[in-house]
Amino acid sequence: MDRRPFLVNDVVLRQNPNNVQAWLKRAQLWDERAQTLASDSDKEDEMRKARKMVVETFERAVETVSPYKASGGTMAELWLAYARHFVDSPTEMRSVLDRAVMAPYRAVSELVDVYLAYANAELAWDNADGALQVLTRATAMPKASKPMVDYRDESLPAQHRVFKAQKVWALLVDLEESLGTVESARMAYDRMMELKIATPQVVVNYATFLNEHGYFEDSFKVYERGIDAFGYPVAVELWTLYLKRFVDRYGGEKLERARDLFEQALEKCPERYAKPIFLAFGRLEEDHGLARRALKVYERATRGVPRAERLEMFQYYVAKTASMLGVPATRAIYERGIEELPDKQALVLAVEFAQTERQLGEIDRARALYAYASQFADPRVDPGLWTTWHEFEVQHGNEDTFKEMLRVKRSVQARFNTDAHNLAAMEIEQQKAKAEEQKLQRAADSGAPPINNADEIAIDFDDEDDL
Repeated sequence: MDRRPFLVNDVVLRQNPNNVQAWLKRAQLWDERAQTLASDSDKEDEMRKARKMVVETFERAVETVSPYKASGGTMAELWLAYARHFVDSPTEMRSVLDRAVMAPYRAVSELVDVYLAYANAELAWDNADGALQVLTRATAMPKASKPMVDYRDESLPAQHRVFKAQKVWALLVDLEESLGTVESARMAYDRMMELKIATPQVVVNYATFLNEHGYFEDSFKVYERGIDAFGYPVAVELWTLYLKRFVDRYGGEKLERARDLFEQALEKCPERYAKPIFLAFGRLEEDHGLARRALKVYERATRGVPRAERLEMFQYYVAKTASMLGVPATRAIYERGIEELPDKQALVLAVEFAQTERQLGEIDRARALYAYASQFADPRVDPGLWTTWHEFEVQHGNEDTFKEMLRVKRSVQARFNTDAHNLAAMEIEQQKAKAEEQKLQRAADSGAPPINNADEIAIDFDDEDDL
C-alpha cells in the first residue's frame, strides 16, 4: 500500500513523460515520505534516500520533459518547484536557478517568470545587489540579438528576447529607484525608451522621478519623447500632465513658452481630445495672461471641439465672458452660437439667451428670441420652450401677445405635422393604436372585460379657451 501512489504515478508518466503535474506529484510523494520518516530515528537512512530521490526526480523531470510538448504545466513551473526545494539553502537554490535561466522554454514569458522569481529570492535573502545583478543579466542584450528583435518572434530562443520583457524592466527600475543612484535609474529608464518597450505609465513614472529629484527640464523632455512615441489618444494624457507640470513649475515666468506648448498640443490634436487642452489653455491666460486672450481661446474652443460638445463650450464661453466683461457682452456669443449650432442645441442656447435678456429687462428682445426659437421646438416633443414662453407672457405680456404666442404655436405644430419624419412617426403611432383596438376587439369577442387605460390623458388643443 505504501508503494501504490508511486506505482500509479509510474503508470501516468509512462503514458505521458511530458506531464509536468505528474513529475511534480512524484517529487511531492518523495518529499512526504522523507517528512514521515524524519520522525523515526531508526529509519534515518531511508529518510536520506527519500530526500535524495526528490532531487533525482527533479533532475529526471527537467531532462525528460520537452518544453514544446509539456502538458499540465510549464517548464518554468518545474524549474521553480525544483529551486524552491532548496529554499533554506541559498547556494543550492542559486545553482538551480542559474541552470533554469539557461534552459529552453516554449514561451519567453516562462523565462521571465524564472528571472522574476530569482530576483525576488535574492531580495528575500536581503541581497539587493544580487537581485540587481540578476535583473541586469536578464535585461542585457545577447550578442546574437538585435535591438529591433520582435519580442513575440517564437522562432528565436527565449534567451534572445527576454531583454525586451516589460515585467523584468519594471522590477529593475523599481529597484534602481529604491536602492540605486539617480544616474543608474535614469540609465534603466532611458534604455527602456530606446528599446521602445516603455508604456505610457513608464513615461509618467520617469518624468515624475526626474521632477522629484529636481531635473525639471529633463522631465519635460521625457514627456515630449513619450508624446512623439505614442501619438493620440495617449498623447492627450501626456500633454495634460506635461502642461500642468510646466505651469505649476513656472507659472507666468515663461508665459510665451507655455503658450507655444499649448499651441503645439492643439496643432495635431483631433477634435474629440481637444477640450481639456483648450480649457487648460484658457485657465493659463486667466491666471497669468490677459482676460481677452483667455476669451479668444474659449472662442477657438467653440469651433475646435466635437459638434456634440460645442453647446457646452458655448455655455462655458458665455459664463466666462459674463464674469470678465459683463452680461451685455455675451449677446454676440449667443447670436453666433444660435447661428452655428444644430437645431436642438440652438434651441437650448436661444432659451438661455432669452432668459439673459429677461434679467437685463429687455422684454421685447426676450419675446423675439422665444419666437425665433419656436421654429426648432415641436410642441409635442419639446414642450419646455412653450411652457417657458407661456409663463413669460403671463408675467410680462398682454392679451395680444398671448394670442400671438398661441398663433405661432399652432403654426409650428402644423409645420411639424407635415414634416416627412413626423408623418412617419404618426403612421407608426396609428398602427400601434390600430393594433390595440384589434386586441380589445378580440378580448371583447372572447367575453373578457375591456381594459381601461387609467393613464389616458384627455388633451384639449384649444388654448384660446384658457385665455
